[in-house]
Amino acid sequence: MNTPDLMTRARRALESVAATTLALAPLAMQPAQAMVLDASDLTVDSSGVYFYNGSGYFADWHGRPDGLAQVTTNPDGSTKLFGDASASAAQFMAHKCHTDPDPACDSYDDRGVAMVWNGSFSTPPALGDRLAISVDFSVVVPDTGAGWAIGARLTSFDTGTSNSLPSYGGSSSVSGGLSEAGTYRVQGALLTDELQAWQMEPGATMHWQVFVVGVANAPWNERAWSDTYGTYLTPYRPISISVPMHSIDVARVDASYVPGTLGLSVSAVPEPGAWLLMTLGLAGLALQRRRPA
Repeated sequence: MNTPDLMTRARRALESVAATTLALAPLAMQPAQAMVLDASDLTVDSSGVYFYNGSGYFADWHGRPDGLAQVTTNPDGSTKLFGDASASAAQFMAHKCHTDPDPACDSYDDRGVAMVWNGSFSTPPALGDRLAISVDFSVVVPDTGAGWAIGARLTSFDTGTSNSLPSYGGSSSVSGGLSEAGTYRVQGALLTDELQAWQMEPGATMHWQVFVVGVANAPWNERAWSDTYGTYLTPYRPISISVPMHSIDVARVDASYVPGTLGLSVSAVPEPGAWLLMTLGLAGLALQRRRPA
């Protein structure tokens, strides 16, 4: 490849990265006015990483996928959630066709992983209270494509005792699908729905939940086979999601909260080869500039 071709490709890579950077401009909430309630009221009671079947239910039987859902606090005391979850094709198969206590294949076709955080409040939330969430995470998509979702809710029942997640849609959850293989970054901000009177039970402890999921698409165009139990199975694909330590901030806000920009952006993360090409192109540009006139 000659230098002009390299420079042309480098310029295109730079333009692509510039466009991605604009698309990923921070969407952190910067309200014109807001009442952010004391973060010490928001506690994390449980968290976990689970297999997930994409229908709203997750499972922790017959083992768990790799990863850990964790929590810490920001300098201002607000809650910070992070962690990672992944499962290989072999792990999905072992989860579906277990050997303990008896060899069998479950009816659930789990192809995804979920990170789930459950918590409560030391002081009862008031009518109109919400959770304000700033997010930044990535999902690694297999060749069959995948779906992702992030969501949260406020409720009067203990979400840590349930294996169901709220239905997608509305302001409390956001989801999307990705058809091309690769790594994608999801970034932005969302709010849960306002707490309604019918959701509040007198004297009951209020609970909250935040979740992030990724589900690999089933490769329906590939030939299925029959396992030893007579169940027909299509091949599984690996899936992983990563939530770095800095990337999910949760705060409890009251009805006067006026948010800034809401919504999520999704952009492909350049492969290492693209970064190398861009670096070489920049080097070529620097060399050309240093040539004597």
